[in-house]
Amino acid sequence: MADDHVQTATPRYLSILDEAGRIASELGHGYVGVEHLFLAILADPRAVPTQVLTNFVPPEQVTAALHDLLSSPGYNTPTRNVVFPPE
Repeated sequence: MADDHVQTATPRYLSILDEAGRIASELGHGYVGVEHLFLAILADPRAVPTQVLTNFVPPEQVTAALHDLLSSPGYNTPTRNVVFPPE
């Protein structure tokens, strides 16, 4: 049975993925995560999420805050397994 709902990647989608990969690489991260995708979207002033966000806060402010977080000493460090006792 053919899937009529298969979507192809748009040029903008591919551009955002490429930018997210570049950002992740620039930050020394070996993966592309949501944070990198968000930064890539914020870098595109034509992106709808960026336009909506502009109504509340300058996207540059969010970008700066994310870069601060991503370069902080506690970011991307191994976490301890914490087992919570049953309630």
